[in-house]
Amino acid sequence: MATEASSFKLYRYDPSIGAAVVFILLFLGGSCIHTYQVARTRTWFFVPFVLGGYFEWIGYIGRAISGTQSPNWTVQPYIQQTLLLLIAPTLFAASIYMELGRIVLLTNGDSYCWIRRQWLTKIFLLGDIISFIMQGAGGGIMASGSASALSTGEHIIIGGLVVQLIFFSLFLVTTLKFHIGIQNGPTRKVLHSQPPWERHIYAMYGGSLLIFVRSVFRLIEYAQGNDGYLVTHEAYISSPMGEGLDNASGLAAGVHPPGELCNSRFPSISDSDAFGSFHEKVAEAAYFAHEWTSQDPELMHHFTLHTSKSLARRQPMQEVWQVAVPTLAYASEFLMHGILALSALHLAHLKPENYSRYMTNSRFHISLGLRSFRRILPSPTTDNCCALFAFSSLIMVYIYASPAESAEFDMVDTLESTLHLFKLCRGTLVLKPFMLHVRNSSLGPLFRQEFGALEFDERQLIESDPAEPEERNTFSQALHHLQLSFKAIHNAELPLECGMIYMWPLSVKEEFFDLLRQRRAVALVLLGFYCAQLHVFCDYWFVGRRGHLLFSSISAVLPSRLASWLDWPRDFIFEDRDV
Repeated sequence: MATEASSFKLYRYDPSIGAAVVFILLFLGGSCIHTYQVARTRTWFFVPFVLGGYFEWIGYIGRAISGTQSPNWTVQPYIQQTLLLLIAPTLFAASIYMELGRIVLLTNGDSYCWIRRQWLTKIFLLGDIISFIMQGAGGGIMASGSASALSTGEHIIIGGLVVQLIFFSLFLVTTLKFHIGIQNGPTRKVLHSQPPWERHIYAMYGGSLLIFVRSVFRLIEYAQGNDGYLVTHEAYISSPMGEGLDNASGLAAGVHPPGELCNSRFPSISDSDAFGSFHEKVAEAAYFAHEWTSQDPELMHHFTLHTSKSLARRQPMQEVWQVAVPTLAYASEFLMHGILALSALHLAHLKPENYSRYMTNSRFHISLGLRSFRRILPSPTTDNCCALFAFSSLIMVYIYASPAESAEFDMVDTLESTLHLFKLCRGTLVLKPFMLHVRNSSLGPLFRQEFGALEFDERQLIESDPAEPEERNTFSQALHHLQLSFKAIHNAELPLECGMIYMWPLSVKEEFFDLLRQRRAVALVLLGFYCAQLHVFCDYWFVGRRGHLLFSSISAVLPSRLASWLDWPRDFIFEDRDV
């Protein structure tokens, strides 16, 4: 390791002032650029990288000072350049570790990491901290300037470098496995993301390789001791120590992490875009490399023979789902995706032993269908309005069929899930000007006479209502249409068709849903009565116990003094009496 005290020297060469000045300017310029980029994009996890750049140019100031002292070097500048240039790469590595964790979250690629994402950054940062402490301690011991202290410090620094290389090697293997996995099986976020995540992966490779080479060089340098070959030739030291890290800094500046990596998510979808919100939820869980799969013929066959017949009770309406809707889908890919998604969801319901396989396919198709549907819906025409109406109807059924999947869609609360459904229903009102055209099309049998009760706009006041006048009018309108929907169901010919459960959500004012979100008592009571309507259609596989679950959620938040308001729907739902 280190030589005896009689032969020990701080430097085995005369430090070049010119080279030190060049690296001071390079690292100072890079650090200023990074400081500006971090402040502008708020990528705070990149702060350690910036600090590493500052350590580098301050360290080279120490080397420049040593260059003016040859051959009578003092210890302070030597320790300054040794310590700061030694530990700067650990700060570079810290930001690179954190960037990988954010890329994994951004791409929803957790399944391709052999270390859980929650632990990914923590584990590598722990190794980085251990390395940082060991190298810093070794440098501190060397600051005493004695030969024995320098030898001891070298041993500790070597240990820190070994720790750094072990963790860095594991990090590179982890990154490579993640990259290969997500290339072979890209997630929905990868297929439809805007942030250039892969460009940052390659930048990480470049920066990591340069830091890795530099760490290996320093390990060999310290292992050879104070009179080793590398330590006696400044050209070998300056190249990997200065040029390598400056190239890493320049590479990072040219490919600075975008703001999306700071909060690790895609730009948020406007709350007014209900279909966009739902699309975001299902896209997070869906991934496939191609738009169509080998399972699609099975799904289409099942929809034609089974799912289509489960969506209605009367033969004319069943034929619409069985023949007219698939015919429209041949010219509208988004509708075809909707058909296949609902068919896969139905099969997941019927064959629980294959639940995971069918649900994966279902999410995949509904995600692709929504992507095109959302783009077309704001500008309907007579050419596409029928396909848009059919897809929107499929979406309503899909949401009702998915209460059991609520945990996966982050809709744990049944009441919130129902509000989300209502918002989706109302998103289709943009098609209202085209309803006459849809009624006169092959979808006409879906429009039965009892559904026309929605066209009336009578107003009744709620007798005891402490709300403001505008809110009272909103409650009155909602109550009036709730009564109309009950009359329509009561007077309808048997068997009842499931489309009737959408009458009330489509007829109330948008302000009513705001009052529901505020958990206003009158709004909750009206929603509790609506649960009785849901219960009437519980024999439909995609409705099931939805009314029961929603009523329980309402009862849990409704003040106890108002519980008697729900006596009738409670008795009806839990005692299963007729309307």
